Amino acid sequence: MKIRIYSDLHLEFGQYDPVFDRRGDEELVVLAGDIDVGAAAIGWVAHTFAHVPVIYVLGNHEYYHHNFDTLLDECRERARGTNVHVLERDALDVGGIRVLGCTLWTDFRVLGDEHRKRARDWAEQSLTDFWCIRRQDGKHLTPERTVRTFVQSTHWLDWQISQADRPLLVVTHHAPAAATIAPRFAGHFSNGSFHSNCDDLLRAPVRMWVHGHTHHNADVVHNGVRVVTNQRGYPSEDTLGFRRDGLFEFPDGGSP
Repeated sequence: MKIRIYSDLHLEFGQYDPVFDRRGDEELVVLAGDIDVGAAAIGWVAHTFAHVPVIYVLGNHEYYHHNFDTLLDECRERARGTNVHVLERDALDVGGIRVLGCTLWTDFRVLGDEHRKRARDWAEQSLTDFWCIRRQDGKHLTPERTVRTFVQSTHWLDWQISQADRPLLVVTHHAPAAATIAPRFAGHFSNGSFHSNCDDLLRAPVRMWVHGHTHHNADVVHNGVRVVTNQRGYPSEDTLGFRRDGLFEFPDGGSP
């Protein structure tokens, strides 16, 4: 199956040229978050990729200046009746494979338990997430809340993977492993806000895992699973390895 994969298009900073209007022979489009803020991208996505099903997982930027507790329902309502499927701990069967999707977030433990507190403190002090995303009670989003969401998401993924009777494609915004950390950030505490150690979830029948968030592109095999990113990044960035056509082949039963 040919899949068109994108994330971190950041349309809130400027629209794309018409490259996305050129239909290919893809059977599925996967958007792994940070497409635009709020539900603003839904109409653009439905129009641009009207010829195929679209999987859309929200990134952290979708939540900026929005309600963490209600935005998901707003996006699902906006997508109702279109070809866009907004997944948050949801599964969708497409062409013989099952897609599992969620934002994921992190547990700040990717560098080890001994560095968790420093990674969490760095996130609370440095990330925009914790001052421009608010909860239903009006208070700012907290690392404790995102960690709870991460735990819920990993438990859900583990159950889905254990019950699956067909090949799986997993789509998250945050990265599931250290394998895709950019070399320039190796060992930095900021990685705790972008990556987690989900090696126990990178197992059969998962064949491909797509993520975004890092603004670093990668296509690696980790634990026998192909882990793929295709991120544009901010307009001012020249993100190395971004594939404008976005086309990837979902692995068959052979090597990833």
